[in-house]
Amino acid sequence: MDDNEWALRKRLVENFHEKRDENERLAKIDWDKVRVDAAIAAMQGLCNSCHDSVIREIQESSDKERSNVISFLAVRMADALVKELKGE
Repeated sequence: MDDNEWALRKRLVENFHEKRDENERLAKIDWDKVRVDAAIAAMQGLCNSCHDSVIREIQESSDKERSNVISFLAVRMADALVKELKGE
């Protein structure tokens, strides 16, 4: 086996171990907690936002539905973030 083949095999083994370590790290993450924390942060941002789409959603809702619209949008944002972080 020449030096190039040896280096390639060594790098393949290193990549395998790196991927395994990454998978173990991801498995230890409490994704429900990440989702809740992300939803809280998104809701805070939405409540402080003057973004046209948020204002339009709220204006088109009845008084009873307004808080539901904000929480719905916050959870959707959190779900999108978790999906991206998980690499799905």
